[in-house]
Amino acid sequence: MRNGAFPLSFLQARREAIIKEFNGGRGLSQRLAELGLTCGTKVKVVRNDMVGPMIISVKESKLLIGRGIALKILVEELERGENLAQMLGQTNLGGEAIDEGEASCEG
Repeated sequence: MRNGAFPLSFLQARREAIIKEFNGGRGLSQRLAELGLTCGTKVKVVRNDMVGPMIISVKESKLLIGRGIALKILVEELERGENLAQMLGQTNLGGEAIDEGEASCEG
């Protein structure tokens, strides 16, 4: 787990975060990618009652995510006023992520 990353299921309603990593197999990563959930994607929690499924907003869509899956999606919370570079992580001039020595979004 990356420093500062925690399960999506812990994020409160109306808070935003960036997906940093998945704790699951390749099948889970592929299924989430089909739903638009990939590394670097910004998500906003619409509803989280801390039990049962939660509703998140991703791009132009809202998704209902089961708590078990939400526990496997690791995110870093965004604070208001963060700039784009902080939200997306450091990149080189070609737009590729700088390797930090950790495998992210791979299970």
